[in-house]
Parts: sequence; structure tokens; C-alpha cells
Amino acid sequence: MYCPQCGHKNTRKNRFCTGCGSNLRAPQTKSKHKEINQSSQTKIVAIVSLAIISILLFIVVSKDKQPAKANAPLQSAAVLEIAKNFHCFCGNCDDRLDVCDCTHAGGAVEVKNFIIRKLNEGHRAEHITDLVRETYGKKPKLAIPDSIKSIKG
Repeated sequence: MYCPQCGHKNTRKNRFCTGCGSNLRAPQTKSKHKEINQSSQTKIVAIVSLAIISILLFIVVSKDKQPAKANAPLQSAAVLEIAKNFHCFCGNCDDRLDVCDCTHAGGAVEVKNFIIRKLNEGHRAEHITDLVRETYGKKPKLAIPDSIKSIKG
């Protein structure tokens, strides 16, 4: 007969284990219950850990897929202060950037969002002005129709 606690070999006559002293005649359901409890606890810990890791991974992946949300609104003082130095870059209008709200490619909304991103990244206004010039260039000249050219001479 082997001790359920320590595994030491005992004779059937022994009431207590000669290795660890535990009761050999005690019901063995307690040790099985402990094994089941430990097994259940291990499974629960594994499931909870997997759930936490899955949630964290989902947050990281979904954050990368979402466009960066701007903290400053398009009409904030900081954005307008930089935007007033430019005219709209879209080529379809000739409004100052701070008062324009066109959504054309390279238009006021796009450029203002660019300014917001750079403000949120911690760039100074002077640097953002340079970045706008580098990214969008100078205000494109509008094409003058031939009919107007002939009037001017």
C-alpha cells in the first residue's frame, strides 16, 4: 500500500504512513477533491489570462486601424492662427485657409486636420507652418480663363 500524500510504501497493517505520518485509513476523497480543485483553478487562471491577452491585443490592433482622432477642433484658435498664413490649397477656391471649409483634395479641411495632427504631436506653430508649406506647397495659382485674359489685353 502506498501513501496517497507522499507515495511512501507501507504495509496494509500500518494505520499511519511511516514516511510522512499521514492517516492511511482516512477517506481519500479529500485528496482527489484537492486535485480537482487545483486542476479547475489552473484552467480558470489560463482562461482568464487568455481573455485578458485577447482584449489587450484587440485594443492594440483596433487602435492602429482607427484614424487618429484630433483633440483640437478645426476652428480652434491654435489651428486658425496657423491657417491664416495660407490660402486654400485645393485649387478650386481662393479663400484664406482659416475661413475656408472646402473638402476638396488638399482643401481646407484636409490641411486643418494636418495642422491638428502636428499640434497633437507636440510641434511648435512655426514648425507646423513650415511643414504645411513642405507638404502642400505654396498656394496654387488659379488658371485664368482665356476670356478674361483677352479682356485684360
